[in-house]
Amino acid sequence: SFKTTHLFGQICSPELVHYARETRNIGWRLDGFGYDGHMLGMYPKNISKMKDVWMDSPITFESYWYLSAWKREGWDIDYIIEQSLKWHVSSFNGKSSTIPFEWYPKIQEWLKKMGYRFAVRTIDYPAVFMQGNVNSIEMWVENRGVAPIYNRLPVRFRLKNDEEEYILDTSIDICKWMPGDTYENITLGLPKDAKKGCYNLEIKIGGFDDYPLVKLATETTHSDGWYYLGETEIG
Repeated sequence: SFKTTHLFGQICSPELVHYARETRNIGWRLDGFGYDGHMLGMYPKNISKMKDVWMDSPITFESYWYLSAWKREGWDIDYIIEQSLKWHVSSFNGKSSTIPFEWYPKIQEWLKKMGYRFAVRTIDYPAVFMQGNVNSIEMWVENRGVAPIYNRLPVRFRLKNDEEEYILDTSIDICKWMPGDTYENITLGLPKDAKKGCYNLEIKIGGFDDYPLVKLATETTHSDGWYYLGETEIG
């Protein structure tokens, strides 16, 4: 019934997860997260039976009690966060409860590491893009999160100046951007009638045709989801 929705099986039943994955990719979820009885018992045993699921399907956690209760009980927030990242969490349900003030910086850093976090580290592109030609780009992307993205969104480049813009499609599959480094070799076709001149080279992930926009962990100017990469020419 749910053709385009990500589905999850419960951690208490790895057999169910593997059975469902015979016909489609599903992830797994756990609740009671943070409680030592689960963290040291059922979780590691059952996660070991599903250890590669995170590579193609999302993992989600729900808290035991509330974060304020964790603080009251003296639970080790650093250990809890460390374990969640090791288990490749993409999302966490804190039950819409308050976060202890002292833990706020730790939770903010935790959120940055959950799921994916893409940064363009370097990009090598032509000083001049040629009209009607296939132009090559090499790009180093770092995923600073602990999981990939699970929806294949389009990656597009744009050449833009005050008068003209050219949006160039790619065949990049961002679902393959696993934690760590990825190096992409990209070819971009440019129309024969592209106008000569100086342009900004920009990149955008999603944000078209009802696709959600992915923000980059990159300190550079951007507008409408387009991130500035550098200057070039069309010739």
